[in-house]
Amino acid sequence: GEEICVALQTHINDVMLRRYSKTRSSPTGSLDKEISNEFKSPNSEPYEKRVQDLTKVLEDSKRNVDQLQEELHEKQKLEEEMRQELEDLKDSLETSKHSLEEVTNDRDRLISLCDEKDKELHAKIVEKRSLEAKMAKLNSLMIERITNKDTTGEKDQALRKLEDDLKLCRDEFMVAEETIKTLTNEKLILTQKISKLEKKNAEEISSLQRKLDQERKSLNSQVHDLERKLDVLRQELVVAQSTLSAKDSELAMLKNNLKELEDLREMKEV
Repeated sequence: GEEICVALQTHINDVMLRRYSKTRSSPTGSLDKEISNEFKSPNSEPYEKRVQDLTKVLEDSKRNVDQLQEELHEKQKLEEEMRQELEDLKDSLETSKHSLEEVTNDRDRLISLCDEKDKELHAKIVEKRSLEAKMAKLNSLMIERITNKDTTGEKDQALRKLEDDLKLCRDEFMVAEETIKTLTNEKLILTQKISKLEKKNAEEISSLQRKLDQERKSLNSQVHDLERKLDVLRQELVVAQSTLSAKDSELAMLKNNLKELEDLREMKEV
């Protein structure tokens, strides 16, 4: 019976030596060396302790990966919000540009209207000068007719015609003068409006450009910093996932070795 037990123990040792010698060249060689040093003992406590320790490390690694993934998600969300803010800023710029275009169009319309008033004013001034010349001529004719009137002092038909023409010319002259005054005032008002619009337009463009440059520079800087942090987080996540995978494999191998050791112990007890 003792010879059978010795033979069985020798067989068990040979099996364990062959099994663990196959994995000595792997990255987990230190772990395999530890296993090969412990397999001679029928006590499985070192394996169980190692499994517990590695399980704890694995859980910590998983928590680290989960935390990194959560941070990555939050920073990606923040990056998207900042990019959306940048897009909103661009939309705001387009809206402001549209408003500036409307102001510019109003200014151009007023300039066109002012030009029309100016032409109309010029025409009325020419008309006024023509009426002045006509009145001067009629006055001259009136004086001539009065000087050459007959002894009875009666006005002839031609003189009355001259008086009527002169009165009509004076009325037209008064209307022309009033029109010139009105057009001059309207032109002045239009010129003032144009000046205000141009000043407002220039101030709004300058203010908008400064605001846009500042916000764009700030947002671009923040997006750049965030992208850099995201790259670091992605690298950390890759390393953590790689470590997790390695620990996972090591734990699986340990559990398998522990099971085989238990099987061998059961065989020995039989």
